[in-house]
Formats: sequence, structure tokens, C-alpha cells
Amino acid sequence: MIKVGNLSDLAVVKFSCPRCTSNTIVKSDGPDGLLVNTIGAYTGKRWINLEEDSLTTEFEVETNGKWTLTIGSVDQIASKAASGKASGRGDDVILLGGHADTAKVTHSKGQSNFIVEAYNLESGEGGLLINEIGGYSGKRPLEAPALVQVTADGNWSISPA
Repeated sequence: MIKVGNLSDLAVVKFSCPRCTSNTIVKSDGPDGLLVNTIGAYTGKRWINLEEDSLTTEFEVETNGKWTLTIGSVDQIASKAASGKASGRGDDVILLGGHADTAKVTHSKGQSNFIVEAYNLESGEGGLLINEIGGYSGKRPLEAPALVQVTADGNWSISPA
């Protein structure tokens, strides 16, 4: 267990275990629960304490390799996409700028779950946008500016539609 004190504000966790070869699991004691559950190497970002009154005080890491866990504010750790366009590979948390209300989203070269969650930074409204297996291409309502969490094992992109 890694005790971190009382983290009650929205934060981003960056976890990296580039040489892991077996199960790689990261759990928080907050409402976010299971943050990472994969086999082999992993590098990615997850949000914690998104919901009001959330409280994270510790993390549990199960893996067979050397790892790092970094916790910081959205401004410190989230990827920035001021133009409203973002792309990457794997899990990420993105601070998506712009003023669009619809986004074109793609996922390629992935075979597992592709999940996109988004919350409008001004209204606090949002939730699950996409939950598919494998490749995906489509348009979804996504009101920017937003905080977006992507769960992916392939290449992904988000752009205003």
C-alpha cells in the first residue's frame, strides 16, 4: 500500500511500468477503484476524485517490475490539447480545449476495450461517450472545453466535428 494522505480534489495519476511482464494492477481506495489492469508493460494516465466528495488516501500496486506512480493536478499532468485536437496511444487524460459540441473519434490497431469519458469543465456535465471493443470511428457529442479520459490499447484521435 502506498499512503498519500487525503486527496480530495480532482487529480491525475500517471503510472509507468515499462518492463513489467505479468499482471499489472493499480487500485485506489477512492471511488475510482481499479485504475489499471493489464498484462505486461504499461504507461498511462487516469483521473481520480472526479466526483464531488471523493477521497483517495492510498494506492495498491501489484506488478513484477520497477514502476513509478506520479500524482498531480490536471494542469500538472493531463495532456493539453488547446485546439480541441488530440491523438495518442494507450490510456490518457486530456485537457481538451476549443468550443466544439461534437467530436470525431477514432481508435485503430487496438483489440481490447476502447472507452472515452468526458466532462465539460464549465457545466460539470458528462459521462461515458464510447465503450467498444477493437476499432472505432464515429461522431459523439462532446462539449469542449472538457476533461477527457481515454482507455485504449491502440492509436486514437479526437477532433472537433
